Amino acid sequence: MAADSVVVLGGGNTAFSVYKTIAIELEPGQEGEASLAAVDGLATLVSREDGRITLRVAKEQTAKATERLLATLPIMDLTVEDPPIEEVIEQVFAQEAV
Repeated sequence: MAADSVVVLGGGNTAFSVYKTIAIELEPGQEGEASLAAVDGLATLVSREDGRITLRVAKEQTAKATERLLATLPIMDLTVEDPPIEEVIEQVFAQEAV
């Protein structure tokens, strides 16, 4: 079944997502050694468990934070993601209510 209409929030502007999520997986055995000092002031720790660290970073600081993480930590995998669409929609409606 095809959709009859499409709703574009904010005119398709991605300015509503003001942050990115950076998820890193450390090399085995390095979990206890990893320090996030390199991204102090750039990123906020969301979670840290079993060698996987998730950070929230301002969109405009994503490249800088990623560069520092890669230069200072024993990273096996790194993923940069936009926030979940549900959060973006909630933010859009919250701004429109103001």
